[in-house]
Amino acid sequence: MAYFNRDKIYEALDGITVAEKLGLDVSNHGRLEILCTNLDHDDTHKNNCVLNKRGHYCFVCDRQTNLEGMVMNVCGIDYQKALETLAGWAGIAPEKKAADIKPVNKPPLSQKEIEELNLDLETPHAVADITSYGNYRTKETRERDIAGYYLNGENRNFSLKRLWEEDPDTYRAIMNGKIMERLHAIVESGYLYSSKEGKEFLKMTGTSYSAMKRVLNQEAAQLIAARKKLYAM
Repeated sequence: MAYFNRDKIYEALDGITVAEKLGLDVSNHGRLEILCTNLDHDDTHKNNCVLNKRGHYCFVCDRQTNLEGMVMNVCGIDYQKALETLAGWAGIAPEKKAADIKPVNKPPLSQKEIEELNLDLETPHAVADITSYGNYRTKETRERDIAGYYLNGENRNFSLKRLWEEDPDTYRAIMNGKIMERLHAIVESGYLYSSKEGKEFLKMTGTSYSAMKRVLNQEAAQLIAARKKLYAM
């Protein structure tokens, strides 16, 4: 399978250029607008969807569609074909994958592991980092970039295995973000149950704080182990 450097494609192309290449009707009313390309949106009002550097954003769908998504939606082709099409428009030749990226037949995390870790793949949100004070930061650009890959959200036809084989960097980015999101939830839980309201809840349910803390620590250890496994391959 040919490998195309996605970063180079995005340096050469933007949503406006791709819309023109696809023959979409673009209107300029202070911003460049098109009919939404998302297959689950039968759009009839151009002012709903605005072109930007990385694709288009639809205010009705409330989501960003990347360049590959635009090509897939309009041309009815799969991800690899869409990437090849974009590379052709950008004049970018296929490359060999970087030496440190070595995809294997099976993704680092199985579907069962993802379910057991309670990783929520339905929402386009990923935590990038957690500070020592329990606050968290999101990586906005990357989050928007990978929104179209969420398996149970925008693109239901994209499997974990296929994503790992075609774009291991994005697979890692999604899984790492969701692991960090769960770890942040654990941090929040610790603060909740140590509060006055939390203590009342524990008393009502007959659960001790120490027992709750052991469960949270065990879950955090499993998530950290999964993150190490994610980057070991």
